[in-house]
Amino acid sequence: MNRLGLALSGGGFRATLYHLGVVRYLRDAGILSKVTHINTVSGGSILGGTSR
Repeated sequence: MNRLGLALSGGGFRATLYHLGVVRYLRDAGILSKVTHINTVSGGSILGGTSR
């Protein structure tokens, strides 16, 4: 079984905006649906907590 993880770092609100761009790119490239694990800290938790 192939697994793909996404790590979202900290940095507050600015990091969240950056992560939104990355997630949008992954979605547009057809990769986001293959992500099986998400690890987050700080600003990344804002976005990670709302996924799926």
